[in-house]
Amino acid sequence: MRQFYRHRLPHWQPPGAVIFLTYRLFGSLPAQVLANLTQEKEHLSKEQPRNSESRRDRALRHSKRLFALTDDALDAALAEQRWLERSEIADLILENLFHHAGQLFRLWAFVVMSNHIHVLIEPLSLGDRRKSEPGDDDFVALAQITHSLKSYTAKRANILLNREGAFWQEESFDHWVRNEKEFARILAYIENNPVKAGLVDSPEKWRWSSAAFERGDDGVCVNRRRI
Repeated sequence: MRQFYRHRLPHWQPPGAVIFLTYRLFGSLPAQVLANLTQEKEHLSKEQPRNSESRRDRALRHSKRLFALTDDALDAALAEQRWLERSEIADLILENLFHHAGQLFRLWAFVVMSNHIHVLIEPLSLGDRRKSEPGDDDFVALAQITHSLKSYTAKRANILLNREGAFWQEESFDHWVRNEKEFARILAYIENNPVKAGLVDSPEKWRWSSAAFERGDDGVCVNRRRI
């Protein structure tokens, strides 16, 4: 059964789908950037539908456009909130990711940037403990995963930074991967993010990326650095 939950935006989680998840620091986008994104969203909503484009495909295209603009702005690191560039905070994020990997999800790829994180994960099945319909396994809900990734790290990071208040932006971006071609494209996008941002000249040189870690025989990230 497809899992659904609503926060500020609707999120759909098809059973067993691999999910591209992005979450960012609170206040990591300046007001002008947010205003520009709102303006672009309004512009897209008034755009005439393309020939033979379904409503779902149109929504997906708009979502990708807004995500690309957001990610470019985050890479530019225009706001002061860049706490993830501190090694002790980035290490905390990786420790938390690998702690939940194998318990809540399979971890296919990740990167920790100065103000945001990309992960490619596959929620694990709950097995036979609960069945909503005969033959349909339940999977760990995306809401549970995002809470597990944000809650502990927010508390620990605030302690390390000697600060109080919101650490993560409440809303996250998620997109479920449709096929193997898209999986490969998103994995490459994630690991190439530090190169795109001009931080390193090759993905494996970024210490806080899956490109710098080994993989198991099944391709899942292993908590063991290559370098």
